[in-house]
Amino acid sequence: MTPEPEWPEWLRDALPDAQRAFEGITNSHARLAAAASPGLIHSEIVQDQITRVTDDFIQKGYVTTSGDAVGLGSQVPDLPRSILAAFRANQASSRRMLRMFVAANRIVVVRLLDGLHFALSNDDLVLALVCVRGCLEHIATFWDVVRSLEDVPSPSSSNEATEALERVDQMLVQSCYQTRVDWAKVVQLEQSASLSKKDVAYRPDDKRVDRTASTVLNAVDRLSKDVPGTRAVYEVLCEFAHPNVGFVLGCVEHLRERKDAQGVRWIDKQLGLGAPRGFVQGLRKPLTLVFSQLARVLAVYEESLDRAAAQADRLLSMIQLSMRRLSRSDREIYGPYDLCPCGSQKKYKFCCRDAPDQ
Repeated sequence: MTPEPEWPEWLRDALPDAQRAFEGITNSHARLAAAASPGLIHSEIVQDQITRVTDDFIQKGYVTTSGDAVGLGSQVPDLPRSILAAFRANQASSRRMLRMFVAANRIVVVRLLDGLHFALSNDDLVLALVCVRGCLEHIATFWDVVRSLEDVPSPSSSNEATEALERVDQMLVQSCYQTRVDWAKVVQLEQSASLSKKDVAYRPDDKRVDRTASTVLNAVDRLSKDVPGTRAVYEVLCEFAHPNVGFVLGCVEHLRERKDAQGVRWIDKQLGLGAPRGFVQGLRKPLTLVFSQLARVLAVYEESLDRAAAQADRLLSMIQLSMRRLSRSDREIYGPYDLCPCGSQKKYKFCCRDAPDQ
């Protein structure tokens, strides 16, 4: 459990109008940490046992493709029971991915809030504001995924459920595994290898879902429509994450204006590793807005976590509706007391085996 953090005196004294925001951030941090504390065991199908089969079937003409979605044709040779079970279990991957995405996103947000308070406790406002920026990015991406899931219509038949799950699977693969790096190449590189962008760049495979990472600004913009001011605050925070003027301002411990012997006015800025009191006092209003916006975004994030839980329940219903159409053929794969492949954690006999497909 993350201990309840304290806001440093130099920040609280300089930002009296941010006290409510500080309280809101602290409360959200505590609730998120409590929810993230148990963690999650995420199990996923080793994909090469599926992709080897589908790639072979594509080459032999047994499989038809529609965009990135792969569907088995009618003239498919017999497959081992383990491969059939892997294909069937893979149909329930969307709910597993969503639960993983929720858990990982919440853990990262908690860690960024931990980082915010650690930085402030060490008089480091630059790192603290970079952590706030990271929070906004991860929350905006999460909020965008939940909104997109809610836009998927609820199916009323097995065929509609299968089509909806294909759409959801692609959406979640892109959200959970988006990247600009080819990790398979990276892990195989020699320690002494000289890297270039070309060596590690991710390139989409036309047989797989394109996982090219999209710009986070689109998600931030969409969140800003629901929580006005988010994009503006994000732009301010970028000044501290990038080598812009913010990294200089955040190091100002003290400010002093003076005149020299010729009557020229000067501002002396003491830069150092101490608390940036001079910077905070000079920018009270913008910093108050930053922390107030973080408190509002965290409140929306907690609400979106509840909405994500509702979507996980809806995905289970879609998976069951899709699988029950095939329950007769699945009886050769699963025993009555095996766990049901839909992911409900119920025995197959008491879940999808004998249930109607409507």
